[in-house]
Amino acid sequence: MPPKPTGPDHDPLAAEVDKLLEKLPGADPSLLGERDNPPGRGARLSFGIGGASALAAGPTPRDRRMTWLWVLSGVALGAGMTQWPYLKACGLALVGYLVPVTIIVAIGSLAAISAWSTRMAIAHVLALGVVGWGVWLWTGQVLQRVGYASTSATWACRAPIIDYASLPRGGYIGRPDNTRLFYKDVGSGTSATIVTDARLLPSTLSSLSDEHRLIFYDTRHRGASVPASTSGHDLETALFDLDAVREYHALERVALVGWSHSGPAVAEFARRFPDRVSRMVLISPLPPTRAQYRMEWDRGVGQDAIGVQILDLMREHGDDRSRPLEYCESYWTTAIIRPRLGNLNALPSGAFGLCRFPNEQPARWEAANEQLLTSLGNWDFTTGAAAYTGDVLVIHGSADPMPIEGAVAWAVAYPNARLHRIEGAGHYPWLEQPEMVRSAVRTFLNGRWPQAPSN
Repeated sequence: MPPKPTGPDHDPLAAEVDKLLEKLPGADPSLLGERDNPPGRGARLSFGIGGASALAAGPTPRDRRMTWLWVLSGVALGAGMTQWPYLKACGLALVGYLVPVTIIVAIGSLAAISAWSTRMAIAHVLALGVVGWGVWLWTGQVLQRVGYASTSATWACRAPIIDYASLPRGGYIGRPDNTRLFYKDVGSGTSATIVTDARLLPSTLSSLSDEHRLIFYDTRHRGASVPASTSGHDLETALFDLDAVREYHALERVALVGWSHSGPAVAEFARRFPDRVSRMVLISPLPPTRAQYRMEWDRGVGQDAIGVQILDLMREHGDDRSRPLEYCESYWTTAIIRPRLGNLNALPSGAFGLCRFPNEQPARWEAANEQLLTSLGNWDFTTGAAAYTGDVLVIHGSADPMPIEGAVAWAVAYPNARLHRIEGAGHYPWLEQPEMVRSAVRTFLNGRWPQAPSN
């Protein structure tokens, strides 16, 4: 019997452990004694990348550099997405936006895994922040398209339905931020008139094209125009857009027509650039001061309490998402148009056809309207209004819930202005009394004051 090995190189307990380790599949030679595991023998056991010895030694400088590379790349891409300069409203533009956002989430996830394995706490927290930021960007576009957001949107780009037969000339005017303003150009003449509501007023005013050139356009966020983003619907932008329409058609001086919320923009444009405006028509304009702004609903005749209750039930049942067209038409008819009418016989079918435009979906319209009012602040357009000395015609219905006192204030603010009161009409006098509005505007554009209506 050979003698048992002795000496410092032999440990009976270690030998027993080596024998047990040898029986494990994939044993790592670094875990075996030198006597039983001579150099060159194949590895049998591995504890992750680098084995147990690497794990015990900790991450190498190269591991740390690679981890920080992943983290900083994710942070840079995430920060860059805040300056995304392209459209992302629908179609391929939306896909083109979601792809880099998804890449940000992937990079952040890889960075988080790498930082965890290398035990780099600060890098791990930053990586998780990148993942959270990417997920937030992604859901911000996706949730509103699957019915889980306060606003709704579509995946595909839907072309607006426009009656091109009645308005033969038109197109889009591009703006620096990729917004496209829809316009229609009708008629001819030595002078031109820009009308700020292509989605509404052509039905009444386009017949004036036998004598006048009329350029209708939709402000951004309204009608058939295509906004680049959900922001930018403010007074300053409206002024720049209005001037862009004028310059696009190579017009030095124009007459302006503005209805409701477009009234202040038209008036402010005339105040700032009086040499560019020949005359101005304000139809049911927003009051010239914030103090005068209110709605007196008892002036209108279209209150429909039951209709409002039905609208609330539709919203509670999710019809605003599952049946957006039906909900939109009910919303405009019940909550917006009827209460502002002075004559229910003038109530149109299909709410002017507004719901064919994505911009006129209730949530989007309300957001744009709120942005515009907020941008006006504590407004007072009577200050400096006298700087415009051209003729101003203010048309307002006596039954408009927006009190006629505001229209009177507009007329008083200008040195050459008159109020044309239409008895019994509400906020849509061009719809309720179309011939009366048409005649007044035609006479005014021809350089004369219209006669006061005989009611």
